[in-house]
Amino acid sequence: MSFCIYTILTRRTFCHNWASLVNYKSMDLACSNIKLCNIVCTARVTTPVYLQWLVHTFPFCEYNRRKFAAVTLRLYHPNATCLIFASGKIVCTGANCVHDTRSAFLNSLSLIRKCGYNSAELRDYNVENMVASLHWDFGICLESLRSCYPNQTSYERGLFPGLIWRPYIDGICGVLLIFATGRCVITGCTSEAILQNSREWLISQITNAIRMDATVRTDTLH
Repeated sequence: MSFCIYTILTRRTFCHNWASLVNYKSMDLACSNIKLCNIVCTARVTTPVYLQWLVHTFPFCEYNRRKFAAVTLRLYHPNATCLIFASGKIVCTGANCVHDTRSAFLNSLSLIRKCGYNSAELRDYNVENMVASLHWDFGICLESLRSCYPNQTSYERGLFPGLIWRPYIDGICGVLLIFATGRCVITGCTSEAILQNSREWLISQITNAIRMDATVRTDTLH
């Protein structure tokens, strides 16, 4: 008997007919929208920054060189956090769209210029990581999914509650974290196009697994 996703159950609508369950899942999988949760970007300014002077000029900046070698700048419009290093490197995290990261870098540059670095410019903007999530209305049996794709997945329930899926496919360089509740986190992507490719690939793989197991179970019953 196949062990592929045979215990996927609807958490809101319990269905005992496997054929109707497959049809419901196929439709629900296609409707799962992806949501950007966090973007990590880096850039640099063209001059070193004296962090003590930056904190003295703008007291709302946080800096304790004994704990961390960067000034922490918390922004609310956009909602993001920038880490400014003495070398001029800036790391932006917490934003949920690329436009907000650019605005955060421009705000950081504006503060640096007000400290006397009038010739400072931004260079080398780069997206390092994107984290997104999507959620379905049914639970997923991670043990079955692990047995379906043993070479690409790892699952140790005692160490981590989610299944880690590394596809190793061109155009899908992200890592998928799948939880039994039906929630999935996609991380390790560097563009929204890769995020969408990862989402579509995941939907197709889970849909195929459900249909394959439905066929096997029907043949077994007959």
